[in-house]
Amino acid sequence: MKLLLLYGGLLACSIGLLSCGENRTLTYKVENVELLASGPLTEGSNTAQGQFKPDIAAFLQKEGYAPTDMQEARLSAVKLTLSDSLRSDLLSEITLQLAADQVDMQKVGVLNPVPAATSSLDIQVAQTQKEIVALLKQNEITVVADVNVKQDSSIDLLLKGMLEFTITVNK
Repeated sequence: MKLLLLYGGLLACSIGLLSCGENRTLTYKVENVELLASGPLTEGSNTAQGQFKPDIAAFLQKEGYAPTDMQEARLSAVKLTLSDSLRSDLLSEITLQLAADQVDMQKVGVLNPVPAATSSLDIQVAQTQKEIVALLKQNEITVVADVNVKQDSSIDLLLKGMLEFTITVNK
């Protein structure tokens, strides 16, 4: 009888411990990140960049978590919108990178070729991503878009970005 109670108690404790570590997936969106390459633009590669301050601690707190609860994170979607004065016909390719002071720059997306006659561009997100959790914990993230331009132009290149991150938390 004592052995049965002991095994029953161990089983209950094991089930309790396993249920405590439940993973949950959250979606964190950053909108209206402005990326600017000041004109004149030259044929070939031009760099547009901008920064944003991820408020991941506040986002996680609202969801009932802390930054230490983040297990994994990845950039899951990127949409770039061209300013009214620019058409996608001028662009041939876009490569997107993310960087921060404490995290190495990494390529996170590409669009090649850029579709013609559109102002909204969905970037293909890289399958392999590193240190996104560390990146989101930084005070500021720099977004760099290397944009290949088909011909010289005197205008500024202004892109507005929406970045969506998928975060796995465990409490």
